Amino acid sequence: MKKILIIFCLLAFSVQADDLTSMCSTANAKKSLSGNLLSLSGINFLSRNFVENEIKKAFKKETNSTPKVKVESFYGTNFFNGEFKNLSGTSKNITYKGFYFSDLEFNSVCDYNKITYKNNALSFDTNFLLKYKTTITQNDLNKYIATTNYAKTIEKLNNDKNISSLFKIDGGKIQIKQDKLVFKYKVIPFPKTDLGMFSNFIKPVDIAFSGGIRVEDDKIKLCDIDFNSFKFAYDAFLPFINMTNPTKFDIKVDKNNNGTLKVQNAIIENEKIVLDGYVFVNQNPIN
Repeated sequence: MKKILIIFCLLAFSVQADDLTSMCSTANAKKSLSGNLLSLSGINFLSRNFVENEIKKAFKKETNSTPKVKVESFYGTNFFNGEFKNLSGTSKNITYKGFYFSDLEFNSVCDYNKITYKNNALSFDTNFLLKYKTTITQNDLNKYIATTNYAKTIEKLNNDKNISSLFKIDGGKIQIKQDKLVFKYKVIPFPKTDLGMFSNFIKPVDIAFSGGIRVEDDKIKLCDIDFNSFKFAYDAFLPFINMTNPTKFDIKVDKNNNGTLKVQNAIIENEKIVLDGYVFVNQNPIN
């Protein structure tokens, strides 16, 4: 049971549930005399506390962040059988696979979950659904840009045979301003040309544009684009305007189980990027 919950806390990244509950099991936990006795003796509390602490340790190892975790169980024997009501938690300042998040909230969707560990494999006796919500601040965005291929993409544009003779991009910033992403670049016209007497007239140009974000066709894209300066460079900046990050990921839980992590909504509010979505693993019981 401990290993099961650890895995899903590590998968949790952010969601409005639409009607996700339609994918939940209709089964219910059955209360037994032995379950009552274990609950009264405190075994239920101790086992739950143990699992929560193990989740915290594993989460910190993977994300350098210690979450607050709560597992809501049924009765003693049910919990030992892999049955539980709810898994929820929050965490701050998360780093996971190159992404940076200021905070994260996650919560299982279904009222009844059964996931067991048999013969060195996870057995999903019910569908498992985990919804999440997470935020990205300016500081998170700066760290993400610094550790990805953002600079290499600019370099690629500067080395493009067609573009490089027309202009060169010097630097670049992406800022979160109110409900927009603001892109700022300095463009040097005709960098490979000796302008001679025209050098006093043809100067570097500051390019700026902004836009909101939305999820469309499994991509996070800019919308409502507003050009604060020249529009001629629009096509050159498409790699930044239409971000290629997919919002649906296939994940492999183990050799017997695959799942999906999906971002459903992406907005900018209060100068933060807010993402929400869900993790879904299909029922796959192992006999």
